[in-house]
Amino acid sequence: MSARRNFAANLRRLCLTRGSISAASRQLGIHRAQMEKYLTGKSEPNAETRRTICLFFGVDEAQIYQTPDDAGFGERVDLGHFNVLDEGRKLVQPLLREPAASIATGLYYLYFTMPGHPGKLVCALMAIGRRGAASLFRRLTHRSDGYAGQRSQAFGDHRGLVVERWGAFLFMGINACGVHEPSLLRLHWLNTTDAMLGGYAMVHTPNGWSFASIIMQPVNSRATLMETVRASRSRSADNALIPGLIHELIARQSANLIDSLRRELGR
Repeated sequence: MSARRNFAANLRRLCLTRGSISAASRQLGIHRAQMEKYLTGKSEPNAETRRTICLFFGVDEAQIYQTPDDAGFGERVDLGHFNVLDEGRKLVQPLLREPAASIATGLYYLYFTMPGHPGKLVCALMAIGRRGAASLFRRLTHRSDGYAGQRSQAFGDHRGLVVERWGAFLFMGINACGVHEPSLLRLHWLNTTDAMLGGYAMVHTPNGWSFASIIMQPVNSRATLMETVRASRSRSADNALIPGLIHELIARQSANLIDSLRRELGR
């Protein structure tokens, strides 16, 4: 089988892990007709599109060109009578009965570093709400990388639970698309005049797990929803639109993280 055919077969399997080919096409921002050409081997994406596809599915380019048997994407598992949804509900149910976390509902900006991209700082939009006694969140991020500054589709779409433990907030969620997005966050209140939280996150990347420094602050109540959505994007770390205090706190969090890792490794 040719490399292009390998790519087509592996891409089809990866798309089906997102529910359907149409769903994967929408999330990637690739027209469905163009995606069909990739899936049938009639054409092959350019280098930039291949990079986007690999980042989206969390794979490297060499892997997606392997024979389907070697790549092992989207292998079907016979679950028999095992009901995944029922089992998942059993695991999550105890967390849903926990007391609500002591963090106000509303919109927040979440600033975080991006592993592998030291010159980038991402601003995401975080919404915190309640369902019964549980604190829930949804975090949306898009990016402006691409030709002529055109934005791609959503780069990150996290949904999950907020649990409070030992003076810290744990944000546990699943990303519906993309990689390089924080998955497990641990934040605590910072000693600042404004209500701000700081901490770290574990991030899944094509090269494995990494860490990111996080700063979170409430969105100004006077800001419109359109303004907040436009602000949720990746920027260069020295961008003047990012508040100076955010730069300072992110740098401090990163330095503290490095010191902590050095202490742990030095034991």
